[in-house]
Amino acid sequence: MKNVIHQLNTVGINGLDGMSYVIECDDGSIVVVDGGMHVDAASLVEHLKKYTGKERPRVDLWIFTHPHADHTFCFIEASKSFKDDLEVKRVYCNFAEDEFFERIQPSVVGENKAFFEGVRAFGAEHTVAQRGDRFKFGSVEIEVLYTYSDLPPIEQCPHINTNNTSTVFRLYCKGQSVLFLGDVEREGNNVMIGLYGDKLKSDVCQVAHHGCYSSTCEFYDLVKPEILLWPVAVERFDYYVRTVKASYYLAREMGVKDIYLEGHGDFDLELPIKPRENPFVPEIPKIEERKHGVRFGIKRAPADFVCGLDDPCWESADAIDVDGKLVGRAGVSAYCRFLWDEKHFYMYAKVNKPAVSDPDSISCLNTDVVRLDLAEVISVDPFVRWDELSEDKNYVYNLKCYPEEKNILGAKYNTNMPDRCSCQSRQNPDSYELAMAFSFNTEHKKGDKISFNVEIDGIDQYRTSRAFSLNLVRDSDGLEHLNLPADTVLVKLD
Repeated sequence: MKNVIHQLNTVGINGLDGMSYVIECDDGSIVVVDGGMHVDAASLVEHLKKYTGKERPRVDLWIFTHPHADHTFCFIEASKSFKDDLEVKRVYCNFAEDEFFERIQPSVVGENKAFFEGVRAFGAEHTVAQRGDRFKFGSVEIEVLYTYSDLPPIEQCPHINTNNTSTVFRLYCKGQSVLFLGDVEREGNNVMIGLYGDKLKSDVCQVAHHGCYSSTCEFYDLVKPEILLWPVAVERFDYYVRTVKASYYLAREMGVKDIYLEGHGDFDLELPIKPRENPFVPEIPKIEERKHGVRFGIKRAPADFVCGLDDPCWESADAIDVDGKLVGRAGVSAYCRFLWDEKHFYMYAKVNKPAVSDPDSISCLNTDVVRLDLAEVISVDPFVRWDELSEDKNYVYNLKCYPEEKNILGAKYNTNMPDRCSCQSRQNPDSYELAMAFSFNTEHKKGDKISFNVEIDGIDQYRTSRAFSLNLVRDSDGLEHLNLPADTVLVKLD
């Protein structure tokens, strides 16, 4: 018998790509990794029947990287609709406790409940994944490199998200190593870099988070893969490699020999995996290192300015229209006003006709991150990673506004910088208003670029954020101005 990794082409819904791998081992064992969305369950069962030649195939080990819908819903659906068609011996994962998800992504709590109901429905053994665990199936060996347990406490790392709880493991077979990253992101990368350094080197690598905002170039430099397994649709692959720095780096600058793209169909990859005679290594135009932004001046705030929602001084500042739509709804408009003094940067924003949807709807919130130029212009995106822009937090400012109650938008400042950012907000019958003040806590010199990120939570869905980012620059002539993306889109609202 052979050792084969089957990369399955999952069916994406709501713009998401699933992730599904079946590892067929030469001793007859079957290992499944994730599985995709609920619509992928029937297809997965049929594939397993084909690989095993059995009407009721057995999964010896089902590994789940993390509890997002595009990775676990296939299993949940299989436990309901195909329980009698499939035997699952062991489920292997390390999902965070409910308290963790209540703080960062509450929708996962209910999804996890459904997941573990599925484990019980199959009568499967559940094992909590831990770093250092090893499994042997014939010529295939699996070693776990990283799990949720390796993350620092959330208090020490406020940007931890569900993706960073991904279980990362490496498969060894016939002298080749294959690294599975799930959706792990920057914070998980840093932990693994500290643990392993250049020992992360792997021959084959599953691209993290579908190539959307994911692992860093520094991390992939240590992995140095020759072949990529990329679980993404063709159109989103094209988009990511042009907009996401790490994906562009992987596809264009690392010199990989072949890319197995999920969107090209199912792949049956016998181990050791080799490049094809006609490998897929796309030609990608080189991204310009600099995208010039739009400059406009900011007026000084009066000496008695208090940054209130109703302060008449806002009228002295230019109103900058926001070019965006609120979750695609027509008739929504917004604008911003900016002021500054030697100690503060002030901003007022108003969104007309805001619409707030059902807060109890379950969704998997993974939004693409687009970067135009980290050095000069921060791209506009719901999940822009403002903390990546500078190691010196004196030059990076963050503010988050959370709803006090479901469907009612209130205001709270981000707890990791309460002394530097403050905010007022108001939900009107036909509009939503914000007034924000950022206190400088370092003496900025001419030419400094100071990065701001503002997230408004609850605009279109409870606990969903929409953010905009910009750079404040003290110019050589001593005047303050803002650099914005060339298309002058201040806020990403769709």
